[in-house]
Amino acid sequence: ADWLFVTDTGIEGDAAILLDKMLIAIQLQRGKNIYLTQLSELPYFKRQLALIQPKLVFAFGEKAAQTLLASQVPLDSLRGKLHQYEGFDLIASYAPAHLLTQTQDKAKAWADLCLARDTVQAMK
Repeated sequence: ADWLFVTDTGIEGDAAILLDKMLIAIQLQRGKNIYLTQLSELPYFKRQLALIQPKLVFAFGEKAAQTLLASQVPLDSLRGKLHQYEGFDLIASYAPAHLLTQTQDKAKAWADLCLARDTVQAMK
């Protein structure tokens, strides 16, 4: 998988439908070219990262982003730029569940996905 998507909670229901629509919009598909995982234990996540060797890590949600970046900075300040996590490129953005209730953030989330797509394309 070229992409590793990390969430701090499971994605189900309407949030899962929204996630799939977001992925399709940038030519990605769950189970095909992305790996989706929930951040529960950091050691387990690091093993997944080592096995998958993704081109990009995409952190959904403030808790996941703050945990991976060892930061207390709010998500609004973390998103929109490229970070590094253990030698991997990382982009943080809003969780799909957040976007269902805070629709004003959808444009920012789209910009984050486009940044991620462009970052991965530049590696090829």
